[in-house]
Amino acid sequence: MKNLASKQATVIYDEALGAFHATFFNFVQHTEFVNVLEYEYEMVEHYQLKKALIDLRQMKIYARGNEDYIKTTWFPKMKSLGLQRVAFVVPVDIFAKVTMEKAHNEEDIVPTLQLKHFKTIEEAKNWLSE
Repeated sequence: MKNLASKQATVIYDEALGAFHATFFNFVQHTEFVNVLEYEYEMVEHYQLKKALIDLRQMKIYARGNEDYIKTTWFPKMKSLGLQRVAFVVPVDIFAKVTMEKAHNEEDIVPTLQLKHFKTIEEAKNWLSE
């Protein structure tokens, strides 16, 4: 399966980590956002992945609809595909960080899906490697 690369995001298979590694850039419109997340589903299914690393450091505020999509569709779908651990590297932009926190409110997430937020890629990779 090929990696995905666009102006707004990349999704690559990290064989050493046994995870997909998604990176988002700037502001991502809802349609493009959903397309990227659907690619993540395909990658999880194709490689039977249990882990994900999502780098949001360069992300700006979430577009309308992205927060709800993450809560109602992405988390449940990833759990149903067998994903177990998700490491998020938090946005630098304060507004993006606030919207990310709302989207990742643990009360709304599938309880058996482990997720953590990190400031650096290295911290996230270390946790996923445990």
